[in-house]
Amino acid sequence: MEFRCSVRQTSKLLGREDAQVRIGAYQERADFAFTSSAWRTPARMSYFSGPATGGVSDSTGWVMLPESCWGKSGGSPLTEKPPVYVIEASATGAGMKQRELARLLVETSNAISHRAGCAPGNAPTDPKPLPAASVRPTDSAKACGIPGLALDASGGAAQGRPVERARSLSAEAEPVWACDLFLGEDEKEPPYASFAVVRDKPLASAISRSLTHHSPEAGVMASCGGEDTYFTMRTGARYAKAAEAPGSRLPDEKALFKKFVGAAKKQMNCGASAP
Repeated sequence: MEFRCSVRQTSKLLGREDAQVRIGAYQERADFAFTSSAWRTPARMSYFSGPATGGVSDSTGWVMLPESCWGKSGGSPLTEKPPVYVIEASATGAGMKQRELARLLVETSNAISHRAGCAPGNAPTDPKPLPAASVRPTDSAKACGIPGLALDASGGAAQGRPVERARSLSAEAEPVWACDLFLGEDEKEPPYASFAVVRDKPLASAISRSLTHHSPEAGVMASCGGEDTYFTMRTGARYAKAAEAPGSRLPDEKALFKKFVGAAKKQMNCGASAP
């Protein structure tokens, strides 16, 4: 049984908007944070790992419940063994900072774990999210800062100067790396592609076990430095149209994913092979 809770604080002060926080437990596909339309731009998130695995922005966030809690029943809201169980939250008008939202998620996760009788011995208390990625112009010769990921957006339906939101990708173990690549200037929804590399051990392990139930185009698992590493990509609805437009130089989605995986593996010193 999943749960949802909403807390609202009203203000009578002029110019002060009401604050509301929604939080709940949900069953999700293991790579939900990088493939679901509800989390469309993963590079906006600040990720943390260690005793807890999760990600937060200024207004939304999630944390993964410990695997020992999956499948618990009885007096617990966890009644089935899912790919993963997560606590998700959103805040509006609350003026909440990322670290405060991360702490709220982790404290809720701890409370749920205790209630289910599956709390880990090293329960986290104060996660420290890594800085979120910044927006910058895209270098067509190395999109997302990855040499070899050349992406020519000229011609076709992708009009305008491409921009991206990304951190540097390296062989250093960062729990999640993500890049959101916007290929046009349409203010509502330009053609875009989001890439992610997952190295957080609990999350990568959950994804690895669930891959047999997913489409092979969703992502690929590889060994980088002896660690399971997941590569995945998601494109917006307009990417395919932009790639198919007359005069477009954009690769189709399958070719783009293959190019990303090969270039990212090389950048991380874990081989250049691609699916």
